[in-house]
Amino acid sequence: QRLLSQVIEFLEQAYLGDHDFIAGTSQATIADLACYEEIWQLAEANLLDLSRSERMQGWLRRMMDLPSHDDVHRYNLVLGDIRSIPNTMERFSDAVTQAFSSLSKLKHVHMV
Repeated sequence: QRLLSQVIEFLEQAYLGDHDFIAGTSQATIADLACYEEIWQLAEANLLDLSRSERMQGWLRRMMDLPSHDDVHRYNLVLGDIRSIPNTMERFSDAVTQAFSSLSKLKHVHMV
């Protein structure tokens, strides 16, 4: 937790600052996508507390507003809190099923 807090603080100070996105751009870049995946899934699973990180919360909200966010992240959204709600095979299976269903409905994603 301490190391994660240091990483969050570093990202906020060194990259986000007064910018909307990590590269200082007005749109998300590949850097935002890469960082977002690691940070958001921990927060969504209730494994990372960002309640004192206003810049990070704002950035996460902007990233969540990107097109198809909920469809692409359905697995994590369905699974949700794994810290206080034990992950079971049933929860895992339901999350996977809903994720595949959500992804298959996207026009720009081809399921094999």
